[in-house]
Amino acid sequence: MKITGPEAPFLLKIAAALLAASLIIFSTSVSWAQQEQAAFRALASGDSAPDISVVPVAGGAEMLLSFGGGDNSKAPALVWFWFMSCENCVKDMKFMRDIQKKYKKGIYLFAINVDKPLERAAVKNFVKNNGISGYQNFFDKITENTFSVSYDASDKFGINRTPAIFIIDKTGKIIFSAENDIDFDEVEKNIETAIKKRRD
Repeated sequence: MKITGPEAPFLLKIAAALLAASLIIFSTSVSWAQQEQAAFRALASGDSAPDISVVPVAGGAEMLLSFGGGDNSKAPALVWFWFMSCENCVKDMKFMRDIQKKYKKGIYLFAINVDKPLERAAVKNFVKNNGISGYQNFFDKITENTFSVSYDASDKFGINRTPAIFIIDKTGKIIFSAENDIDFDEVEKNIETAIKKRRD
């Protein structure tokens, strides 16, 4: 379209301004999409394990778990995310009990439940009756807003599906991660690697 007449310079300026605004909006949308995608990328081998806020299932105040080394470090560690309605989570509890019996003296074992606060009484009974009390059991710290729900530990680890498992070495680096369909032979192999590194 060709713009002519006395209004042409003014209309061209408006068109240019609209084009510039469109480019800014598009660029911002792409940037936010990239940030959101990055925020929910599951952490993998080689990534540093984040500090996470959790609430003890047994009761008590919110606390911070740190895996980054130093006197307060909880590493090496196995961190397992689960929720009650997850069939694979329930199925895998047998393997988790076996791991607890075999490796409890060599590695920190954490089970983090991601059910919402209304389910927590039921979760406590479930933990008590299903034999995972040998783990350090926590609820994820959940913040519910009007239009969103945020999970501190799950979001930081980038959990997409449960069960999810992470093995962390003494330096705070993740050396193994898996979601949904977990190979427990690989889990044990990497636990032994983490314990060996602890002794080196």
